[in-house]
Amino acid sequence: MFENSPIAHVEKVITPYLLLIGEKDLRVAPHYRAFIRNLLARGVPCKILTYPESAHPIEEVDAYADSTINIIRWFQKSLK
Repeated sequence: MFENSPIAHVEKVITPYLLLIGEKDLRVAPHYRAFIRNLLARGVPCKILTYPESAHPIEEVDAYADSTINIIRWFQKSLK
């Protein structure tokens, strides 16, 4: 199972990484923090946005709007 986990392949990641996560999400394991720490340690640009009232997926109107705006901004910044 570990070989299918993102953390098992973290050393291959070189592209900027944006993570949007609902704090009530039971599908995404808390191991994502180790993944992000590894990326940051290797100098890969990362950003985490958490949404306290969201689960999986992010559906609340305010959270959805915020995530959409931040995705657009992330692409504008990362694709320069």
